[in-house]
Amino acid sequence: MKPRWAPLVVMLCGMAFCSYAANEGEDMNPKPGYRQSISFHDLRTQFKQPDMLYAPFAFWFYDAPLDPRLAAAMAAKMSGKGLNPGYAHARSSGAEPYCKPLDHPIPGKTLSLLPHDQWLSPLWFETLDAALKESEKANGYFGFCDDYWWPMGRADGKVLQQYPELKSLSLGWDTMDVNGGQEASLPESFFVVAARLAEKDGESGKGLIASKTLKVIGSGTPFTWAVPNGNWRLYVFQKIHQLDLDGGDVNYLDRRLAKAYIKIAYEPYAVYFGNRLGKSMPGVFCDHEGAYGFKLAWSNDLETVFHAKTGLDLKTWLPLLFEEDQEGQYVKIRWNWYDAVSDLYSDGFFGALNQWCEGHGMYFTGHTWPVLTQQAAMVGDYFKAQRAFSMPGQDCLGSSGLEVRAFKETQSVSEFDGKRFTSEVMGVAGWQQTPVLMKQIANSITAWGVSHAIPHGVFLDRELNSIPFPCDWYDENPFWDYLDLWTDFVRRASFVNSHGHLVPDVLLVNPMDSVWISTCPATFDPKLTNYDVPKFFFDLPNWTTEEVKTIESVYSGAIECLTRSRTEYMIADRYYINRMRVSDEAALSIGEFSFKVVVLPRLTVLPLKVVKKLLSFAQAGGLLLYLDQLPQGSTDNGMNDPAMNHMVEKLRRMPNVKHSTLEELPQFISQTAPPQVAFEKGEFPMLQSHRRIDGRDYFWLVNNSEEPKNCRLRIRDVQGQCSIWNCENGEIRTVASESLPEGDILIDAAFEPCEAFWLVVDPQTKMGAASKGTTR
Repeated sequence: MKPRWAPLVVMLCGMAFCSYAANEGEDMNPKPGYRQSISFHDLRTQFKQPDMLYAPFAFWFYDAPLDPRLAAAMAAKMSGKGLNPGYAHARSSGAEPYCKPLDHPIPGKTLSLLPHDQWLSPLWFETLDAALKESEKANGYFGFCDDYWWPMGRADGKVLQQYPELKSLSLGWDTMDVNGGQEASLPESFFVVAARLAEKDGESGKGLIASKTLKVIGSGTPFTWAVPNGNWRLYVFQKIHQLDLDGGDVNYLDRRLAKAYIKIAYEPYAVYFGNRLGKSMPGVFCDHEGAYGFKLAWSNDLETVFHAKTGLDLKTWLPLLFEEDQEGQYVKIRWNWYDAVSDLYSDGFFGALNQWCEGHGMYFTGHTWPVLTQQAAMVGDYFKAQRAFSMPGQDCLGSSGLEVRAFKETQSVSEFDGKRFTSEVMGVAGWQQTPVLMKQIANSITAWGVSHAIPHGVFLDRELNSIPFPCDWYDENPFWDYLDLWTDFVRRASFVNSHGHLVPDVLLVNPMDSVWISTCPATFDPKLTNYDVPKFFFDLPNWTTEEVKTIESVYSGAIECLTRSRTEYMIADRYYINRMRVSDEAALSIGEFSFKVVVLPRLTVLPLKVVKKLLSFAQAGGLLLYLDQLPQGSTDNGMNDPAMNHMVEKLRRMPNVKHSTLEELPQFISQTAPPQVAFEKGEFPMLQSHRRIDGRDYFWLVNNSEEPKNCRLRIRDVQGQCSIWNCENGEIRTVASESLPEGDILIDAAFEPCEAFWLVVDPQTKMGAASKGTTR
């Protein structure tokens, strides 16, 4: 019996080895990380041998005592397989940076470790230089990760050694209920806030506070307070140094951090490598995830930014982050707190690092947590964080590259901003790694928009008994002899994905505004420290409210549904929606994108400005579909905002504003925006993506099954000569198609197992008689 992957290996083995010569006629980095304008002629000419900038970059773990000769030899060997040596990452071979190998040894395993004093030492730069020279000989590229282990920003403890004032800060607190007419004794504190208790909420039975009575009543040394009439709740806040949930010990909300970190962890590269930065050393990879802080993260800058946004004193209103008030003002306070946190974390920290990189001709790429609950608790505004990178990215462990959920938001930011898209792929894939899975993931991530792949990973330490999971992406791997087949395929697919733009019909609205205001006891529970929380703390039953679970379920369901139905769509947050205009064609438009249908997941609140734009879109005749409930409040004025209620009622009365289930969604959409690629016969779960580059249409079509498929496809609103751009060998060949009176084309397509290709339609070249037959 043949191995299941044998047909794939046979199919791939015909691919040619690459020369990696740099291409002429294209400015490789006019702005680091951004997509470049390219002519159809140049794209076609360079497709067979794109620049190595588009080839995979290895995630290269420097996890052993440094040896320049070994690093040079490994870099040469990787380059020979079409794999850029990628990014040097100082670390140990342990699977977790927080593991305790002495306390919990793995039988038969020893922990290999880069000596901490070698990182950023003269030997570190000599070793990287040796690897870079070998990469340069092959016209390849080699960059670096910016810290030892993760999360970044600490410089392996050097930041706090030199700047102890930049340690992470959070606020712990205690509450006490007191009655009017007595004298309350308060302990030493950072500050104390008082609020009068209102009547209990009849529905929840909770005691709500009256937000208009919130006031700071003291700080510093112990004091007493004469309690006014009524029942009052006192909040005693203390500053605490608390590691965040990813182990960070520095204050990411302090604007001074980026400057200190750059001085320690970035500037030495500029001193040593000089003008090679931005050329053979093109970028910095931030392997972070990380967190903005722990729970009630604090900095003086946060207080300043919050006041600038709201005109309010943050200390006074802080209890509304974990309490609800009778007036519903907690919505406004929570939203603005998260927004201020996001400004400092994304723009103040990541943005400052990106600015340094761009100033040296380099791109800055990395990733953070991808799911709504994780985003709120550790990132704040995920879209804002992704915008701070010159090359947005996400982490793709194991076989998760087959699933679209964690990719679509980052892809949308990349498309809106005209940037390339990074993915760290197949991390710790272990024994499940096969040629079939490698090809399926390459097919999938291309469909999800990835144009910069970072396979995880290669170990500098070649003692296999110290590698914490099965074979890495180096010469002991049984697939090593054929790795150039995979890297060449990814290079060509990424080359096309790095140009032009998507052609979407549908816009899905991101619901993070609603997640921010639905915090729960565990999110800000003062008794729950990061030491009480497992690494994947989101599994705790009380961490996420039922409201947030429902929002995530509906939102993720919409992403999966739109992808399965092969709908071309993107996701937008308020930033992009606010910049859109309502066109005469009843579409929301921004740049090259025009959306005929808008889909709303479950929403609790939205900014008034966003809903006003959606109302204008609906009034112009655009189709607005909501999957659960429309907003009940605004981030501007809180819950039950009359202005919001007025606009929502207008929406409800409009015939082109419809409630939809996930099952009904594709049918509703197709009435306004029929599928761009439809099956006439031979339907199967095909993945697809549609790009437009220099006036030509590029359709990425994928058969990810292990069975051959034959089908007839109808492609909407395109005309011209069709060709197949084969990423396996770089060949381009004309194929037959039939032009229909409606302005569509028909094409017969045949797919081998796990086959994917670019189907290119050129309207500037007429279909000729030579294009008879199928795509095979």
